[in-house]
Amino acid sequence: MSFSRTPLRHLLLVFVFLCLGACGSLSADEHVARAKNYVSDNDHRAAIIELKNALQQDGENAEARLLLGEIHFLFGEYADALKEFERSQELGETKPAVELGIMRSRVQLGEAAKVIEDLADRAPRSDDLSLVLADAYLATGDVATAVDMYQKYQPSVVSSIGLGNVAWQNNDLEAASKHFETALDQQPLDREAWLRKGEVELQRGEHEAAERAFQKARDLPGGVITGRVGLIRVQLFREDVAAAKVQIDELLSLAPELPIAHYFNSLVAYQNQDLSTAENSLREVLARAPTFGPALYLMGSVKYQQKQLAQAEDSLSRFLVLQPDNASARKLLATTRSDQGDFGGALEALAPILATSEDPQVHALAGSMYMRNGQPTDAAISLQRAAELAPDNAAFRNQLALGLIASGDEGGARRELDSAIALDGEQFQSEYLKAMLS
Repeated sequence: MSFSRTPLRHLLLVFVFLCLGACGSLSADEHVARAKNYVSDNDHRAAIIELKNALQQDGENAEARLLLGEIHFLFGEYADALKEFERSQELGETKPAVELGIMRSRVQLGEAAKVIEDLADRAPRSDDLSLVLADAYLATGDVATAVDMYQKYQPSVVSSIGLGNVAWQNNDLEAASKHFETALDQQPLDREAWLRKGEVELQRGEHEAAERAFQKARDLPGGVITGRVGLIRVQLFREDVAAAKVQIDELLSLAPELPIAHYFNSLVAYQNQDLSTAENSLREVLARAPTFGPALYLMGSVKYQQKQLAQAEDSLSRFLVLQPDNASARKLLATTRSDQGDFGGALEALAPILATSEDPQVHALAGSMYMRNGQPTDAAISLQRAAELAPDNAAFRNQLALGLIASGDEGGARRELDSAIALDGEQFQSEYLKAMLS
């Protein structure tokens, strides 16, 4: 027997429509139930799909809003999390997790003062809310109150992380590491604890331990970006530029608008003397984060090497508004202005750090600028300070001798030149200057 093709196509279409109808027959509550199962299996992306399906059918499903808020929070998407928690609350969800989520999200979004206002005088208050309150106190700088609260609720993951953060702020890296390890003993899948541990180990110079911690964070929900950022920093500290570049490219593919990804790319390009790529990447950073200090400083360095001195000066000046005590940036700004013939401006760049600096290069540079600005006495003072801070540097003594000659102290100049020759017999400038004084 043979069958015509038309009825068969009709049968297939009927099958498809029946299948689609069956596939779309789940209720909102059933989608929520499936989402919970996915969360239990640590498949949060699938859970998000189920929750969005639930909300398409019932936009006022408070439980779906709550679960979606918790997943957003887990992924570090705090603004989205807060929106879902608040919407769940508006829809009548009364579970403690709703208010807890709202308060935790507010702390992460910089609204710690509001959290303190809402929770400080509440009694009774759950342990979970008390620990959020402790985080809020720490965020506002009230460390003593935060520590008292964390210690009261030990042992807990939140209190261990909080105490670790306090120790880290106090530069007690060993204590900080122990607190984060305690948190991980209690909850081995806590992304924040792994990230904090990675940061501490990196600061301690324990690169392998830092790498392991960041790898753990990267493989947990919400850690794919932050964990990879940590791994890139480890590789840059190791000066493994090639390995860092592989991770940077992956990060850019995952988050093409992430400023830190473009900043890392600019660092590697700068290291490889690819100034054009470095500049382009820095422009990507500054278009999205105009006050990102490291990018402003690096842009100043790039522009200086490109001999675009006015642009270098602009970037460095903007950076120093953010970090006025950065001696390295001030030296570069002074050099940039000097190269433009602005010796007074160079001295202005160095002035805020000159009185307290223990860096002989700062004083040597200032001495050179004073000389070129026609201030020989001030030049001699600065160059004398440079020689005191670096007594074995023959070049500084030659500069000091020049300053003393300009200020009329030929005897002092001869003594410095003799010292320079004794330190380094190949200082031909010293012999030349002595001959001039003869």
